[in-house]
Amino acid sequence: MSKLPLKARIYLISVVLAGIAAAFFSRFMVAEQRPPAPWVLAGFALAAVLFGGRKISLNKLRKNDDAMSLTLGFAITFASLVSLGVAAVVPISVLCCLSSCLYPKVQKWPQLCFNVALSAVEATVAGSVYFLVTGGDAFPEALRTLAAIVLSASCFFFMNTLGVAIMVSLCTGERLYTTWKENFAWTAPSYFAAATLGALAVLLGHDRVWVLALFLLPVSVFIFQHFITHLAHVASLRNIKVLHAEQTQLAELFLRTTEHLALAIDAKDEYSHQHIVRVQRYSIAVAEVLELEEAERQGIQIGALLHDIGKLGVPDHIIRKRGKLTEEELEKSRMHVEIGVDILRGLDFPWPVLAIVRHHHERWDGSGYPDGLQGEPFPDPRESSPSPTFTTPSPRPARSGLR
Repeated sequence: MSKLPLKARIYLISVVLAGIAAAFFSRFMVAEQRPPAPWVLAGFALAAVLFGGRKISLNKLRKNDDAMSLTLGFAITFASLVSLGVAAVVPISVLCCLSSCLYPKVQKWPQLCFNVALSAVEATVAGSVYFLVTGGDAFPEALRTLAAIVLSASCFFFMNTLGVAIMVSLCTGERLYTTWKENFAWTAPSYFAAATLGALAVLLGHDRVWVLALFLLPVSVFIFQHFITHLAHVASLRNIKVLHAEQTQLAELFLRTTEHLALAIDAKDEYSHQHIVRVQRYSIAVAEVLELEEAERQGIQIGALLHDIGKLGVPDHIIRKRGKLTEEELEKSRMHVEIGVDILRGLDFPWPVLAIVRHHHERWDGSGYPDGLQGEPFPDPRESSPSPTFTTPSPRPARSGLR
C-alpha cells in the first residue's frame, strides 16, 4: 500500500470505511420479502463462490497485477437481491467478490480490501434503490419491476466501474473519463442483460430453485463466453494498432538512417554536392505525376537515396579529381553501380532497390552503363532486379568527375 500515491491511499481507506458502514446499514434494512430458507441462502452462497471466481481481466496495471476485471457473479448477486432483499444481497455480493479476489490468483490485501468494500457499497445502494422502487413487494407489477431492474442495475454498473476507474486513474495519472470510457463503458449491456435474466429467473422460478439454476447456468456461461470473445477481439485490435505504430516508427527510422547515409556519401563529392537530395526530390515528383501507389513511391524514394552508395568503393582521388578522367579512371568510376549492388545484395528490400542502383546510369539511346540497355529492354521497376552481373560497356568519351 505504501507504493500507492497518497490520493489513491486516501481513496482506498475511504472506500473501505464506506464498505463497513454499508454492511452495517444493510443489516437494519427491512427489505426481505420473506424470511429466506437456510437452504436457499446456502444455495445462493454456493453459486456465488462458484461463479464469483471466474474472473476476466480487462486491463493490466503495473507489474502485471490485475487492475480491472469482471466476474460472472453479478447474475447471482442480482438474483439474490430480487429473491432475498438487501440484507442478503450484501453478503452474497461480498462472497462473489472474495471468490474472484482469491481464485485463481490471490490479490494483494489492498486490492482485496478495496474490491470487497466496494462490492458491499454498491450492493447496499443498488439494493436500497430496488427496494424503494418496488416498495418491498416480492412480485410488483411489470412496469415497476422493469424500472427497479434498470435503476438498480445502473447503480451497480456506475458505482462498480467508476469506483475502480477512479482508483486506476489515481494510480496511473490517466484522465478518469478516458480510463472509464476505454475499459468500462462497453460493459454496460452485460450488466443489464445479467440483471434482467437473473431477475427473470427468480420471478419465473418462485420457490422452484432448480428453475433458477436452470436459467442462471446457461446465462452465466453465455456471458462468460461473450466476454472472452469480445476481449480477444479488443486485444487483437490493440495489438494491430501497436504493431502498426511500431512499423511506422521503424519505417521512419529506416528512412532517416538511409538519408543520413546518403548525405554522408554525397559529401565525398564536392562537385556534385546535394546531388542525392535533388535526385530524391525529382524522383518523388515524377512518381506523384505518374500517380504511383504509396509502396512504389517509398521504393523509388529509397532507391534515389541509395543509388550512389557504390561511391564508397571508388577511390577518393577519382571522385575528387579536377578535370577529365582517364579511360581507366572512368571505368573504375563506373564500377560504383556494381559495387552498390554488392553492398546491398544481402538486404531483403520490399522494393526493387537493386535494379534502381544498378541501372540508374542506363540511357534510352543505349549510351549508358553498365549493360548498355536501349529502348524497351529497361527493367520494370516493379519487378525483381535482373542478375547484377557486370557487363563491360562499349567505350565512350571520357567525362570529368563522377555523376
